[in-house]
Amino acid sequence: MNAAQRTPLRPGDRVVGKWSRQEWTVQAQLGAGANGAVYSVRGTDGALYAMKVCDDVGAVAFEWGLLEQLSSTGFAFPKPHCIDDSATHPALYFYVMEQVEGRPLDEIWKTLSSHDVKRVLLGVGYGLRALHKSQHAFCDVKPQNLLVDLRKNQCVRFVDVGGVTPFGRSVRQFTPTSDAAYWGFGERRASARYDIEAVALMVATLFESVPQSLPQWPVERRQAWILRSIRGRHDKSVGAMLEDAVRGRIHTADEFVRRLYTLNLRSTSVVKQSAPKARTRAPRSATAPTAGQRRGPFGNKPVHSSAKARRRSADWTERLMWWALTCAVISTAGAWAEYLR
Repeated sequence: MNAAQRTPLRPGDRVVGKWSRQEWTVQAQLGAGANGAVYSVRGTDGALYAMKVCDDVGAVAFEWGLLEQLSSTGFAFPKPHCIDDSATHPALYFYVMEQVEGRPLDEIWKTLSSHDVKRVLLGVGYGLRALHKSQHAFCDVKPQNLLVDLRKNQCVRFVDVGGVTPFGRSVRQFTPTSDAAYWGFGERRASARYDIEAVALMVATLFESVPQSLPQWPVERRQAWILRSIRGRHDKSVGAMLEDAVRGRIHTADEFVRRLYTLNLRSTSVVKQSAPKARTRAPRSATAPTAGQRRGPFGNKPVHSSAKARRRSADWTERLMWWALTCAVISTAGAWAEYLR
């Protein structure tokens, strides 16, 4: 455990940069990771920022360099603002970046429709595509590292660069349930394929919670469980895509995005509804369809089958009338032509 985690900053604490002389006031702790903690801070300009605090200057310099590099490849990661060490807190190294708006994916997952899930995963795919162009993998894919802004059409942002690793290197930080090697599907080495596998595994474990005893299971049993969970999806096209991803058959973020676009999903909740233990008769309501009724195309007002039949009969009567009228006009015109000739 590092110093930043042993002695956390408290709301109201002031951090003054030793070299920049800029000042930030701590608002709240946003989270803590393997190599430091992240705080919401307010600058002297009144704006809110996120401050990553470590006791290791090397970790700060490494992550800062990655942020600077990634800021030119896309918008998924926070924009870097300033790097410094503290003049008021000894051995406190930090960098300041954009504070990303949104909520962690696991907090909103159960509220998303299938179309919302598709939109979120497309956002993840686009973010990974930009990252992979720099020959880096995200690696530590987990819901807490993906913030979704519901006010901006499910815009997805990545908030932790601690696990970002150059292609071909061993993965330094990972979450076991999103790690292909943990499930026996691949090696723990940074690549585009590793990230796609991680996203699919994350989605599968969001659909269905993993058993508490999973860490004690052998790899073969874990693999059988995750595949059974994926194949049990109500939407078979989603299950097929997830299985292809976890088995390493989707190699790039571009391919992942293309597969997502081919999914034709219904606007339903992604949460499985458990069957009731006993059958009960629900009371009829003004909006619930009864026998001889069906819902309209947007699921709002019930439409009576008999009413539909009456409309269909009226449509045919109107067509027959216009057909007869047209024939009469043609016949009359022919008669006048014969008479005048």
